[in-house]
Amino acid sequence: MRNLAILLFLFGILSVNLSLGQDVDDILIWGERDLEWTDFSGPIDQESHHEASTRSQLRTPTSWNSDSITGIITAEFIKSKSWVKGTPSDLLLKHEQLHFDITKYHARMFRKTVANHRFKSYENMTQEVTELFNERFQMYEAMQNLYDQDVVLQLK
Repeated sequence: MRNLAILLFLFGILSVNLSLGQDVDDILIWGERDLEWTDFSGPIDQESHHEASTRSQLRTPTSWNSDSITGIITAEFIKSKSWVKGTPSDLLLKHEQLHFDITKYHARMFRKTVANHRFKSYENMTQEVTELFNERFQMYEAMQNLYDQDVVLQLK
């Protein structure tokens, strides 16, 4: 139990560092509602071959009292870093929603991995969490890229 509390505290520190400077209104947590085109308020990357870009992240907000620390790994959509160019369509919005859904899937998988992981020692906990996160992040990126590649193949 002590290790879990320490681990959640470390996640809290990581999540604060990842989200410094982000306004609460800039974030949409997965499950609050589906994406809308008005959520895509970031600067457009004119050099991108994509018609839209969904920027999302995994984050662990934490709370604690004298007895425990609680943390939940969430999937968050970042409005100010997501954009759309050209004429937005319902089909494109569904595509971007699925990118956000993929983020949620990996948040769940990371939560499961951490819950089932047997940490070697207190001293190595930070390193082990970082390694677990990096492994999950590689799978996350691969799935996002594969999804876009599959859509391109379907359009040909």
